[in-house]
Amino acid sequence: MLLFNIWLFSHYAKYSNPDKPLLFNIEDDPEERNNLADKMPSVVEDLLKDVKAILDKRPRQPKYWLVSHNWTDGFRKGDCSGPNVLKEEYCRFTNSWLSDDADLEDEEKLGLVDITAQVNREI
Repeated sequence: MLLFNIWLFSHYAKYSNPDKPLLFNIEDDPEERNNLADKMPSVVEDLLKDVKAILDKRPRQPKYWLVSHNWTDGFRKGDCSGPNVLKEEYCRFTNSWLSDDADLEDEEKLGLVDITAQVNREI
């Protein structure tokens, strides 16, 4: 069944119009051959409203792969004295390098860079 689902996803991704919704009756049409979206526009409309409501309530997902180009500027030397603590050369702590009024959702203004692209260029 898993392979069939992978095939379906690939098929839809390749041959479907992303702007045209797909609606199937899984019980009567388990192979999803008969798209009912045009025959049942009210169901599609209700489902799209539900999806929009869910997306609107969803918390913002930060792009975790974006980092500040100067992220190491926030490192500060710390006090790691005592038994079984970090060696002096590894004793660093992070410190905020953004002002308190920085808009954390404005990724462009923050000057964030795609760390995965940088790593791939270095390889």
